[in-house]
Amino acid sequence: MERAQARGEEITVRHITLLGMMGAGKSSVGRELSQLLRRPFYDSDFEIERSTRMTIPDIFAKRGEPWFRDREAQIIADIVEETQPVVLSIGGGAFVRDTTRALLLRDTITVYLRATLPSLLARLHGGHGRPLLSSSEDLTTRLTTLMETRGPLYSQAALLIDTDDAQPREVARRVAVAVQALR
Repeated sequence: MERAQARGEEITVRHITLLGMMGAGKSSVGRELSQLLRRPFYDSDFEIERSTRMTIPDIFAKRGEPWFRDREAQIIADIVEETQPVVLSIGGGAFVRDTTRALLLRDTITVYLRATLPSLLARLHGGHGRPLLSSSEDLTTRLTTLMETRGPLYSQAALLIDTDDAQPREVARRVAVAVQALR
């Protein structure tokens, strides 16, 4: 990680990781935050698709979720090794893996972008293209189950920012202010 001097003391400039449920706005907020902070932006799902030349639904169908989660963990670890501070948006399930969560909590500023169930339902447009939402289970039931399972893990993040009442640019500003307050 990059080091800088501030008022005579050395501080570590850290990556910022955005996490939360699918539909919380991680990718949109991440792009805005990266522009605001003038940092490179990485979206772990995009990086997986780019490196495999497959879509996430195709990966789940052809190689399965365990293979996807292994690839996801490796991509995230590679990005965290970057020396230049970045903004990283991770998939909703990435933070569930113990080793990935420990790495991100240790080496990045983690920001939980929290959205309520009604907001997620409105943003996900039926869950199309989301393998974990493509089961025969009702979308509301499936999202509720995922939120109950993942919520306690997401709550370990350094920061929590609610996304229901604001556009991505405003949420990005909130994240930037909260990150500054940590220093």
